[in-house]
Amino acid sequence: MVTEDIMESIFRDIAFFSTSEEESTENPTTIKEALNGEEGDQWKKAIDEELATLEKMGTWELTDLPEGRKPIGCKWVFVKKCNEKGKLVKYKARLVAQGFLQKPGIDFSKDGTFAPVMQFKTLHTFLAFAASMKWDIKQLDVKGAYLHGLLKELLFMDQPCGYDDGSGCICKLIRSLYGL
Repeated sequence: MVTEDIMESIFRDIAFFSTSEEESTENPTTIKEALNGEEGDQWKKAIDEELATLEKMGTWELTDLPEGRKPIGCKWVFVKKCNEKGKLVKYKARLVAQGFLQKPGIDFSKDGTFAPVMQFKTLHTFLAFAASMKWDIKQLDVKGAYLHGLLKELLFMDQPCGYDDGSGCICKLIRSLYGL
């Protein structure tokens, strides 16, 4: 059986926050630790930036929890990003939904879930074709790209720790978050 301790350790090791040898491994594990430490101002700025992106994208709306439903939790994940020379370049905070608490048939379809991803052979084919045509290739990073996915399921999440407005409302998710 999967316990919360196991899931917490999975959150720490989540792929998009993997760190290279040059990156600092001294990242806070809780919002309290982040905000009360020496780098609290930088972490506050990173959290505010993440919340601004979530708000801009209309990721959730605050509402009352319907009877018979239980909200999933969420957790802040923090990482210091370094450049190739090991110099700290950014503090990053990510709000991650604790999707492991979802119930099949209630929070998502019993048929499973779908995440569109490109196969490497498609990428290799495209790159080979582009090289043969002498095309210039450019890469871009879409900030908050995971937020572009609209949810079909009705999902409720607790308000983010440290940013609860005290209304007693919960977040009705409209768009996807990491962890779902």
